[in-house]
Amino acid sequence: MIVLIVMVLIIIIIIIIIIIIIIKEAYVTDVAIPNSQNLHRTITDKLQMSTGLKEEFKRIWKTKKPVIPVVLSATVIIPTNYGNV
Repeated sequence: MIVLIVMVLIIIIIIIIIIIIIIKEAYVTDVAIPNSQNLHRTITDKLQMSTGLKEEFKRIWKTKKPVIPVVLSATVIIPTNYGNV
């Protein structure tokens, strides 16, 4: 019974990989959880890094979707100029 479940899961994973290869779309999420002292620096670093990653993924994997940078504060602090960073 367990072998059958494992085989079905492997087949599902293979099907998902084939669909991703055919569609050539992928979402890449880059997550960081900095301390409050490093929040602004981490946000700017993630935004700069995401543009480089996006170009690399477009060049190598021929993807159509961007890299999504996510910065979560460890102390739940939201910067006042979050949209302007």
